Amino acid sequence: MPGTSKRSHFVNFNLNIFIMLLIIIQSCGIRFFDGQGSLLGVIILALVFYKGVNKFNKADQLILVSVVTFLIISGIIHREIPVSKTLFQAVLFAEAFFFLKTYSNHQFVRDLYDTLTLVFLHSIIGYCLYFIIPWLFVSIDYSGRYLTLGNLFFVVEPISGSIKRNTGICWEPGLLQLMMNIYLFYSIRAGKSIRLILSICVVIITTFSTAGFLIIGLNYIYFVIINYYKKTYQVILSLACLLVFSGVLFIIRDNIADKLNGENTSGLTRYRDALIGYSLLKERPLTGHGLFDKKYLLSKGYVRSIDSDIFSKEYIEGSGDLAGGYTNGFLGLFNWYGIPVGLYLFYILFKNRFVSQITYERIIFFLILCITFISEPITYTSFFLLFVLSHFFSEDSDHLKFKGKKLKYN
Repeated sequence: MPGTSKRSHFVNFNLNIFIMLLIIIQSCGIRFFDGQGSLLGVIILALVFYKGVNKFNKADQLILVSVVTFLIISGIIHREIPVSKTLFQAVLFAEAFFFLKTYSNHQFVRDLYDTLTLVFLHSIIGYCLYFIIPWLFVSIDYSGRYLTLGNLFFVVEPISGSIKRNTGICWEPGLLQLMMNIYLFYSIRAGKSIRLILSICVVIITTFSTAGFLIIGLNYIYFVIINYYKKTYQVILSLACLLVFSGVLFIIRDNIADKLNGENTSGLTRYRDALIGYSLLKERPLTGHGLFDKKYLLSKGYVRSIDSDIFSKEYIEGSGDLAGGYTNGFLGLFNWYGIPVGLYLFYILFKNRFVSQITYERIIFFLILCITFISEPITYTSFFLLFVLSHFFSEDSDHLKFKGKKLKYN
């Protein structure tokens, strides 16, 4: 293993981080124009091959053959699904597969951490600027309703209410909380300062995401577990953090209550998509439906029925059928590929190589992802595939320790 790697800057920006940032934008970023995902896919693949892919081995060849075979069979079974969907799926797989093949050590996790640091800094700067100079932010409609400063910084403009939600570079605040909770997880794991950890928590709170609040709780449990046997003051500090967190939940309880008791459209949308997901699953449990779109869903009579039962006629007339699209990425994985393949994908996601072999660490990291998937359709992205495919390529990161400005490999 290499020795200590010194870092002279807060973020060691390089081509790897730039590619990873593009993958995050393609998977979770604000959608500025139609075809953005396809264009970014071409750019990412070009940069990956420019960087250089490591030599293939027999395992790599087996993975490629297996995936190509699966895509061909899926295309034959689901002939009603456009070929373009299958081709785009192949591009996403290629991005994740070949990008991972450019790595030969634990560098990936460090690059991921540095990339998330950039997302973190961008979200803090943007949200602070909104409170300092809100009159310079103008309303704009891309993949959603935003207030933006020069198309560089964004906050979400809610349908109702006055609280603006921090969305960073992501198209939805629920995705920013995922990026920040992953960042928080790795910061806790690396023994970063309490100041940084609390700052990340503040960013998550500004998303006003129910999933984000729940996942902060998971990260708090992780923090207590890995620090409990170290120093007494850390235990006391963690209890103090819990009290602060409880106070924050009390302050924002109305936001959470609205989502849980069905008084806002966000919570109703999640409920609607869960019902649709279960209905789709019962129809084709083994083979799934393929990578369906909104048109395919609306061709199902029960989808329209579920939508009209949950939302008012006035809301549907104003927002359209199946407003917001299908958002349940957790059930979506089973609905797209069938239960057997879905279970296998979640299994290798759990076995991803970006966490250690410690059981509680794997469980917490897995839950961080899955809780977000329930309300975000990102299981059909290259970002998701990075974690899934890492099971085959990357070595275990048990020995990865990045404290302060150093990365040490044992």
